[in-house]
Amino acid sequence: MQRLVTVLFLLTALGCTAATTDSTGAQAYLGVVAGTDVAVAAVVSDDRFVFYSCGGDVSYATHSFWLAADLDDGGALTASKPGRSLEASFSGDALVGTLEVDGVVLPVQLRRAPDDDMSGLYDVFDDGCRTGVIVAPGDGAPIIQGTWCDGERFEQVTPARPIVMRAGMLQVSVPAMDERELWVEPVTP
Repeated sequence: MQRLVTVLFLLTALGCTAATTDSTGAQAYLGVVAGTDVAVAAVVSDDRFVFYSCGGDVSYATHSFWLAADLDDGGALTASKPGRSLEASFSGDALVGTLEVDGVVLPVQLRRAPDDDMSGLYDVFDDGCRTGVIVAPGDGAPIIQGTWCDGERFEQVTPARPIVMRAGMLQVSVPAMDERELWVEPVTP
């Protein structure tokens, strides 16, 4: 987790402006919530967005959730559901705003994902719940953080080793579920 925080901090500090886009022109943004083990990602199209908050080792059961909505008239990202909300707007190549989780307001800053083969936000529906995976560039290998759920419980996911990509999908496993294997695909708004 510390490597994810370090890598995303460096992306922010260096102002990486290359972009990961999908075939619809949607843009991925990656970040962390300072002082926590939470990674965040958003995929934004011309008129819609999907946002994912992914808790780490300590917070995966409490801080892993999805939000999605249309961009507001000014192009800002605003969405909420009980106990969770996001308000963010564009500032250069970043999204800057606040994330509220159970009444606690946290500052967030997300930078454009670098233009590579893996960085971005991935998902798959499994056992009636949406598994999310955030992939950020690492020092020689990507940093991958994700959470699986089944509607009642949450578990962390890990990348398959060696890291396997096929047809744009990433293979991950859920160690707490007898190494259950899943293929996650890039999120589109």
